[in-house]
Amino acid sequence: MTAVQELAPTRVLYPWRVQDWPLRTKLLWAFLLVALIPLAVSGYVAITASREALLQQGNTNLLAMSKNTAQAIDEYLAERREDIVTLAQMPDIISYASATDKGATQTLAQEALAALASRTDYDSVSIMNNSGLIVLSSSDEDLGVVSTATYFQNSMQGHPAISDPVISPVSHRPSIYFSAPIKDPAGNVLDVVRSRVNLYGIWRYVERDAGEAGPGTVGMLLDNHGIRMAHSSSLNDRETIANTLLYRAIAPVPTEVSRQLIIDGRLAADSNGKPLVLPLPKVAAAMANPGATTTFETSADNSTVRHRAAITPLENKPWFYVLMAPVPTFTSKADQLGTYFLIISIVVAALAALTAILIAGAITRPIVYLTKLAEQMSLGELDTKIAVHTRDEIGDLADALSRMQASLQAAIERLRARRPN
Repeated sequence: MTAVQELAPTRVLYPWRVQDWPLRTKLLWAFLLVALIPLAVSGYVAITASREALLQQGNTNLLAMSKNTAQAIDEYLAERREDIVTLAQMPDIISYASATDKGATQTLAQEALAALASRTDYDSVSIMNNSGLIVLSSSDEDLGVVSTATYFQNSMQGHPAISDPVISPVSHRPSIYFSAPIKDPAGNVLDVVRSRVNLYGIWRYVERDAGEAGPGTVGMLLDNHGIRMAHSSSLNDRETIANTLLYRAIAPVPTEVSRQLIIDGRLAADSNGKPLVLPLPKVAAAMANPGATTTFETSADNSTVRHRAAITPLENKPWFYVLMAPVPTFTSKADQLGTYFLIISIVVAALAALTAILIAGAITRPIVYLTKLAEQMSLGELDTKIAVHTRDEIGDLADALSRMQASLQAAIERLRARRPN
């Protein structure tokens, strides 16, 4: 009589049930989790801490450099204001301004003007009468009436003045005017002396900050309306930067103000006469607190990378100096550390996976082997030799199967012995 074999019911496996996973998979995941979780946590903490430390150090450096450049520009303005004040107090200049017959004193006054005009960055030095007419100048081209100029009006009231940058109609270069009143011994204002200084002297201070705090570092000088007056990108190509970045505002300027700024040549306009704006909203927000020196994160001109920035107000003019550098400039070391951790994690994961596979193979191979033997024994094949000789739990299982195999063989022999011939 042929024995009918019953097939074991098929088990339904659910991938989300860990208990249903093969032992090899369980060991693999266990090794990976044990190896990678502590590594990932420690790496994240280390990288985050180093990134914050590097950014803090970067902020400190930017702030210090921004203050230094702002102070240098302030000193530059103060020195040239002092130059014009000193010139206004020279006896030869006072004699010319107070003389009825200008011819007798003109030569000495002209020499004094020429001496100051010969200094670096000076384009011309002039004397204006109390009507704003230029009556004597170191440059023959420096003629005309400037009675509406704010610096002239301030000096006629008895105060030295520094103008905002304008494009000179004479030199067609960005310029700044310094003026001082010429007074008689009684303190009455006779005339006004004025120097025209090209803005390149200030540009040099800004340009030297290019790349100073690291690759991509840029400096920018803004007036009280947020108009770019100098930019470190002009270091090697002043004309291009002047036509693409300078005299552009970082935020919209009120219409009634922008009209006059465009007329004065301080704000660039498009073909329709509308002011050109290249927005930097974070910088504009920082300018809203004029007395503060601070750092913040912002966008930058001609860059898609986020920047850290420091802003410092000047003392002699209501201007702001902004120094900014790409965030990766400061965090590159932390980014490298992250790369190293990623490589280490990959190596550790590979070693953990290899170890798990080897250990899992050492465990599961004899179990699979014993499972097949048990299936064969269930089919009545009791003569198969069990070739497992380890001393661990699997060895104990093999010994138990051997004893069970012997017991089954003995039981079958007893049954056969009892059957009648």
